[in-house]
This record gives sequence, structure tokens and C-alpha cells, in this order.
Amino acid sequence: MKIIQTTKQTNMKKLIITCTFIAFGAVASFAQQAANSPAKPQRPQMTPEQREQREKQGAERMSQAIAKQYNLNGEQSKGIYDASMSFIKKMEDLRANGKQPTRDEMEKMMDERDEAFKKVMTPEQYAKYAATRNKMPHSAAQQQQMQQQHAPAKN
Repeated sequence: MKIIQTTKQTNMKKLIITCTFIAFGAVASFAQQAANSPAKPQRPQMTPEQREQREKQGAERMSQAIAKQYNLNGEQSKGIYDASMSFIKKMEDLRANGKQPTRDEMEKMMDERDEAFKKVMTPEQYAKYAATRNKMPHSAAQQQQMQQQHAPAKN
């Protein structure tokens, strides 16, 4: 009888030791996976000149697209460029400090930009712009849904 109890105790000890090794092995493998997995890619650090150039290009693209879409004259295009440049500069300043703007901060900056657009555009142009902006999807899910709705049907 005593031999059976000793065998049961020995088997139980072996089982506990085996489970402990398996648990440590699992923890170690997860730790290695986390260490080896690539982190969120960091943006390369830009020099102030590169950053300014990028800001200017972004504002130029934005102002050209808006000028073309809403038939703006040269003076209006300049005003849109200035408002776009201000918006982009604020965004880049936040990002340069390592901060991703919150949704509320983004909306506030966009509202400020839109107020500047309103001062530059005629009432008809701004009404058309505002209507277009309100139709734009704001979240990634809305953008994807819109793309699916407008995608050509596959046969």
C-alpha cells in the first residue's frame, strides 16, 4: 500500500514539474515574440528645412485642388494656401512633439481652417465646399464603406 502512495506522490511531483516547465516555456516564447515583432514604424526625423518643404508642398496641393474644384481666382487661391499652410503647420508641430492629435483637436483645427476658407470664398463657393466636406467620410470604416459602395461590380 505504501508503495502505491509513493508512486502516486512521485507521479504527481513529475506532473507538477512538467506543467511548470511548460508554463515557463510558453511565457519565454511569448516574450521572445514580443521582442522580435516590429514596433510601429517611426517616421524618420526630418530636418526643419525638409519639414518646411513638406508643409509647403501639402499646402500647395490642397490649395490647387480646392482652387480647381471651386473655381477660385488668384487672390482666393492665395488665401486658401495661407489657411492650408497654417493648418498643416499646426498638425506638423503636434506630430513633431510626438503627439498624435485627438479627434477633438483635429475638428477644432479643421473648423478654424474652414472659417479662414469662408472669409476667402464667396458664399456660393463656400456653400459648395461645406456640402462636399459634410459628405466626406471621417473614419476609416466610413471611407472603406464608401469605397465599397462605389467600387465597380466584379463578374
